[in-house]
Amino acid sequence: MIKFPLLDAETAVTLLKKMGLNGKKVSDEKISVEVPINRSDILHSCDIAEDVGIGYGINNIPFTYPPSATTGGQLTINKISDLVRQEMAQAGYNECLNFALCSILEITKYINRKNGLEEAVQIGTFI
Repeated sequence: MIKFPLLDAETAVTLLKKMGLNGKKVSDEKISVEVPINRSDILHSCDIAEDVGIGYGINNIPFTYPPSATTGGQLTINKISDLVRQEMAQAGYNECLNFALCSILEITKYINRKNGLEEAVQIGTFI
């Protein structure tokens, strides 16, 4: 069930039909949506709300300021790493980010390498 505070349920269902989704009014503020199999881009209710917004027209949504004023900024560690990354790139190095971590069993037993631990870089040891 999805709650749309700015639109009534009938309007939301009409907009969802425009976007190729089957919706049905449950109450004045809630709808039930059946997602067809060809819409693999819809994973959460926020994706359905996005489709309602697109059907309504993003430019038709009134702009409002948030109730509290905040300031944003870059964390110091991120700023330093960006500067180091830029200097390394200018020195001719290429950046490669690999977020794959392997267990001890994966680099020894599963791929049949007896000295896999000697060749691998170990980040931490868990007891």
